Amino acid sequence: ILCYEILAGICLISPNGQQKVLHAITEAREILGERTRFQRLVDDIYRNYGNDRETDRVRTTAMSFN
Repeated sequence: ILCYEILAGICLISPNGQQKVLHAITEAREILGERTRFQRLVDDIYRNYGNDRETDRVRTTAMSFN
């Protein structure tokens, strides 16, 4: 979740932040061998965590990429 929070912050604060984050996610997909660029993000949105609060926190943070 910390990674998502950092990336969301970069999107909001940094000039061209969204482009930089998109580029980083694209490179990560290639390195990790994922099928699609946002595969990990989508998997995390649908995953249930230890409790409802943590699950909601992850989903809210992941959805902050806009």
